[in-house]
Amino acid sequence: MVYGLMTILICLVAVESFQFSQSLEREKRQIVKGTKWCGNGNIADDYDDLVLLEDTDKCCREHDHCDVIIPINSS
Repeated sequence: MVYGLMTILICLVAVESFQFSQSLEREKRQIVKGTKWCGNGNIADDYDDLVLLEDTDKCCREHDHCDVIIPINSS
């Protein structure tokens, strides 16, 4: 359970820490090392393309594919 919570925490931190790059061109956007899905956008070749930090990558991939959109500065 602790491992799962840490994975979620890492994913959330990764997503939050790279929001600043939203205005950058796609090729300049940053992705967390050891992942293909954590950051602004993704660099995955397809849905099943995961790398070293597989559990964290899966979490970020799920976040990227979430249908619920919450506007910035709202709750």
